[in-house]
Formats: sequence, structure tokens, C-alpha cells
Amino acid sequence: MNSTAKKGVILAITAIMLIVISLLALVALFVMTQEARVAEHKIKRIRAYYAAKAGLVYAFEMINRGSATVNTVPPLDVGDVTVSFSGTPNAGPNETDTLSATITY
Repeated sequence: MNSTAKKGVILAITAIMLIVISLLALVALFVMTQEARVAEHKIKRIRAYYAAKAGLVYAFEMINRGSATVNTVPPLDVGDVTVSFSGTPNAGPNETDTLSATITY
């Protein structure tokens, strides 16, 4: 094999290696981007969960203090999470009040 043919083979192998490495880099970038999105979603879910817990404590305190009734509890904003409430008097078991919380994030 002459030196020109060897150079051609080396060029082809180098080009294939470059393509393979580029594809691996793109796959790694895609995976890292997806992981970042999943992590962001988990953080939002955790924030919403704790905002809902705080919102229910807030609503119960307002009702216990007499500042609101079960159907007049104002919404609570916790950062980028909003907790809204709706309730119905005497709609639960043994004519207890019901209170529902809706979380928007």
C-alpha cells in the first residue's frame, strides 16, 4: 500500500471517529438537558406540596380565629405557587364542613 492510500484510510478513520465522538457528545447533552428538566419539575412539585400544606394551616387558622368561613378563605400566594380554597358548610360526614385546596404552579 502506498503512502497516498494510507493517508486516505487514516483520513476516513479519523472522519468516522470524529462523527462518533460528535454523536456521543450530542447524546450526552440531550441526557443532561432532560435531567435538568426532570429536576426542575421535581423542585416545583415539592414547592407545591409544601405550599399546599402551609395553605391548609393558613386556612384552618383563619377559620379558627373567625377571620374567614370555610367558603370565604382568601387565596394564599407562596412564591410562584398559589393555593386557592373552596369549601362547603355542613357537606361532610356528620354535617361537618368541607374544605378543598387547589394548587397552581
